[in-house]
Amino acid sequence: MTSEARSDGIKNWKEAYEKGRLACASGDLHEASMAIETAIRLNPNAFELHHDLGVVFFQQNSYHQALTCFRSAIALNPRKYQAWFNGANALCAMHCYQEAIPWYRKAIELNPSFAEAHYNLANTYKALDAPHEAILHYRRAMDIDPNMPEALNNIGTLLLGCGELIDARECFQRALASDANYTQASYNLSLTLNRLGRPEEAIAFVDRCLGLYPEHGEGLALRVSLLQQVCDWPALADAGARLDRQTDEQLRLGQRPSESPFLNFTRSDDPERNLLIGKAWSDWLLKHANHSRSNFGFSHRPQATRRIKIAYLSERFRNAATAHLASGVFGRHDRNRFEIYAYSWGQDDGSVYRRKIEQGVDHFIDIRNISDAEAAQRIHADGIQILVDMMGWMHGHRMGIAARRPAPVQINYLGYPASTGTPFIDYLIADRIIIPYEMRQYFSEKVVWLPDCYQPNDPETPIDPRPCSRIEFGLPENGVIFCSFNTDYKIEPGAFACWMRILRAVPGSVLWLLVRSQQARENLIRSAGSLGIAPTRLVFASPLPKAKHLARLKLADIALDTLTVNGHTTTTDALLAGVPVVTCQGRHFASRVAGSILSAIRMPDLVAADMESYVQMAITLASEAHLLDEVRARLANNKTNAPLFDIDRYVRNLEAAYDNVWKTCVTEKFQRA
Repeated sequence: MTSEARSDGIKNWKEAYEKGRLACASGDLHEASMAIETAIRLNPNAFELHHDLGVVFFQQNSYHQALTCFRSAIALNPRKYQAWFNGANALCAMHCYQEAIPWYRKAIELNPSFAEAHYNLANTYKALDAPHEAILHYRRAMDIDPNMPEALNNIGTLLLGCGELIDARECFQRALASDANYTQASYNLSLTLNRLGRPEEAIAFVDRCLGLYPEHGEGLALRVSLLQQVCDWPALADAGARLDRQTDEQLRLGQRPSESPFLNFTRSDDPERNLLIGKAWSDWLLKHANHSRSNFGFSHRPQATRRIKIAYLSERFRNAATAHLASGVFGRHDRNRFEIYAYSWGQDDGSVYRRKIEQGVDHFIDIRNISDAEAAQRIHADGIQILVDMMGWMHGHRMGIAARRPAPVQINYLGYPASTGTPFIDYLIADRIIIPYEMRQYFSEKVVWLPDCYQPNDPETPIDPRPCSRIEFGLPENGVIFCSFNTDYKIEPGAFACWMRILRAVPGSVLWLLVRSQQARENLIRSAGSLGIAPTRLVFASPLPKAKHLARLKLADIALDTLTVNGHTTTTDALLAGVPVVTCQGRHFASRVAGSILSAIRMPDLVAADMESYVQMAITLASEAHLLDEVRARLANNKTNAPLFDIDRYVRNLEAAYDNVWKTCVTEKFQRA
């Protein structure tokens, strides 16, 4: 016994160890560590002393010291699975996920029935963005211990991320059957039902989530999104105000807001706020991705290639709005100057859009089943010089790929009508209407202005040649047909009130809408009634294949645009069908798109400066047949000679932009280096 031990009044190592155990049980971790360290000095070869000191250090968040203790314990007895398991936990706490894997595997080798080790190993693979390995070990944990709703929830989360919505839904339902008060499973089931296009059911589960945990930030944001979709504006006003207060507080604290950048720009046309939320999400992503210790810092060197390698990155190379617009671009690139890649993580839906894109690029690579880090490595290995991200922060994004900067030039293009707020996206493709020069301060990217419209529009979009009748689609045989086929979340009370004013001023007119849910229809009818408009003056359309939809669209007289988020593809569709679109120019990117489109078809007179002008313009066109006839005739003529549908001109302009940013990169990055 040392004099130091005697001065503490401790007679032997067992007494010191017991003192440490009691202190740990009472929560006095400092006293516990001191006592167990004393025990180790008295008996340095006892496994349990080193192991338990590691546990105390872990509880004190001293993970490096904890790991040292677990290593010492393993050196004394490598057959004790607990030390391997807890050492792995310490490595994960330090975000050393890759290093933790063999430790968990050793614990499982020593104790094959150790469900918690399988569960934590699955969490580690999840943190490393390796969903298939994670799912495997969650399921092995559940084979050992079937009562693990957390494992079911996590499997569902991974399946949801892979787009396996039906299987994800089943996992969340099973988790709730096991634990009816499982808040996160209620939220995740709501999220899944929303993506399955069932917002009414989704609202029930997000309300259940918020009932269990009213401060669930993502739950509140999801509820706002769902209320937008079902057009429940009284409830939305209250939920939106709560979400704004929550977002303000999160920004003040330097946290990532629960509200996504996408949700924010659908609710707010304040470009400064849009940018702040994008930056906050970007900061969180970079911090999270750095924690995973995946490959950052790819080296980029000038390559003596005959052609510039351009890669388009998207989930929506399928029957989706972005593909409807852009499918005609890929195959028109000049193959003497550019080599075109497409990296896709969306489902192969077998659509004509998917096939057209596959055939229009030189290389089509499916990255659904690899992680963001692996995808970035593949892009870098392929020698991509310009990476064109077509998703931004949209639902289903994989911004973690671009965050790793696999290409020397990275561009935000088409799919996301706002700034990403990130330092790793260098440029944004725009035009002078959606981003006037004085608005560039609200974009983290350098703005590249195309000379006409930033949006490609495919003139080869087929329209079903078979004639349609008003009766076929429940429309009155006489009277003006206004339409707005923008998706339901874009319909907002201010725009709707304008539409009802227009209907009141144009006797016999109807408004033709396309909304997904019965609840949205009922809420719109109720809102119309409160504004003095009979239910019969709202006509609801059902989804149709694109060619048939464009054919029926010809029955409309005037398209009324939504305001905070304009019609993008929807505006193009109306013009393709020969239907003039009336819009109102807003303050941010998403609310200026229709103005850009109309200017590119040389009809800027249909862009109102304010909502009152918007209402009066629609009323005048509907009330004066000769004016409407003149506008429709001008539209028919301009479709063939204005820039909007000149896809070859568009591609040449886009290629000039790519040339310029690449030359800038070579000059500023490579030559300077």
